[in-house]
Amino acid sequence: MDSFGDDLTRFATLNIPTLLVIGERSPRWLTDVSGRLHQALPDARLLEIPGEAHDAFLTGPHALADAITAFAADLTD
Repeated sequence: MDSFGDDLTRFATLNIPTLLVIGERSPRWLTDVSGRLHQALPDARLLEIPGEAHDAFLTGPHALADAITAFAADLTD
């Protein structure tokens, strides 16, 4: 994420559903970039997993799986 740089406008052309996941306890720099990327992507959703940090795939895998499953289910509606 930190290699994206400050100008995220180039992502505005990606018109595909995108799920951005952060943890409530994720580092501020990561949540800031994720928020800016969320604004740049035309069809993005930003989800914060309560109580988790950047390693939610290890510490909260069920919460992460539920988030991805819900996102995928919305794509088929």
